[in-house]
Amino acid sequence: QDPDAFRALIALGSRARWGITGPPALHSPAAVGRAAAMLGVDLGMGRPDANGKVSAEDGAKAQRFVTECIRRCAAVDAIKVVERTIPVELTAVERMLYLQQQDLVGSVPALDEMERRERLVQLCLHFH
Repeated sequence: QDPDAFRALIALGSRARWGITGPPALHSPAAVGRAAAMLGVDLGMGRPDANGKVSAEDGAKAQRFVTECIRRCAAVDAIKVVERTIPVELTAVERMLYLQQQDLVGSVPALDEMERRERLVQLCLHFH
């Protein structure tokens, strides 16, 4: 809800933007408008008034976006899954941290092999 963080996110350039919902905490039509804007979708909403309220028309636009674009669980099967392997070269420090984490994760008996791999992948994603 930080306006400066929101403006910084909007300013980031990219070829594509992905939004992972679960569903997000969208407590107001204005919050829906901000979430849509982060995904590059202009709902054509006006600015909220001094009390943070939006017009009924803008409320309807926000509701339509939530219904059609966020809460579409039935359409999940239609999403094409694409897997890619992207080789990366770690810096010496990243490699050291990775190997250290590999040793630490390997020494936790409560973790199964999949959980160990997930933790290492999360670390690699943090680097890049």
